[in-house]
Amino acid sequence: MNSTKPVVLFVAALLLGASGLQAQLTPNAEAGLIGRRYAGFDFTYDRHNSDVIDYTFGADARTNLPLNDKLDLTFGYDLAHTNDSDHGLNHNALHATLLTYRRNEYGNAYFAGTLGQAWNRVKTFGVLARDDDAFWALTTGYEIPVGAVTAINLGLSYRDAFRGNRATLQYRAEANHWFSSDFAGVVSASYNQIKNAPDTLLFTAGVRWMLR
Repeated sequence: MNSTKPVVLFVAALLLGASGLQAQLTPNAEAGLIGRRYAGFDFTYDRHNSDVIDYTFGADARTNLPLNDKLDLTFGYDLAHTNDSDHGLNHNALHATLLTYRRNEYGNAYFAGTLGQAWNRVKTFGVLARDDDAFWALTTGYEIPVGAVTAINLGLSYRDAFRGNRATLQYRAEANHWFSSDFAGVVSASYNQIKNAPDTLLFTAGVRWMLR
């Protein structure tokens, strides 16, 4: 993995901002995404710190199903694509996440586990190759309400393939806002440290709508 100095500064700034917000926040059941039955769709832009691939465009879809007042189950599908004259990638993945959370006066503290399967097609100087594998991930974080219908979500996750050597440590900050009782917008930024590969900065923007 590359130098951790930018990540340390990034996370420190997020935590400092969150600690300042907590003093003025009150719990609000209308803010945030955790514990809600919804479907969603995101566009993604992944900027690579690499001379080989500059960026990757993608999209993902998901459905979140609360099982009780402490457990959410999320099913998701994502895809990504990049291509230039010498290198290219087509990525598809299906995954399921079980998230457990505890609501307190400042929001929702949570821990989640993910299992999934990825299908990748990699092009190197015109030669195509398959690179498929199952993967797992562990995530912890905090969703904090900001006012009546807005929340921020700070998370840290570790992901790897079952056959190893693909470890990714992700630092993520998200903001979500409910424009109505049925419709929300979401934006996020994530810094990804990837073993044996350049780091990336991932941006997403999407929508969520309530399922009745």
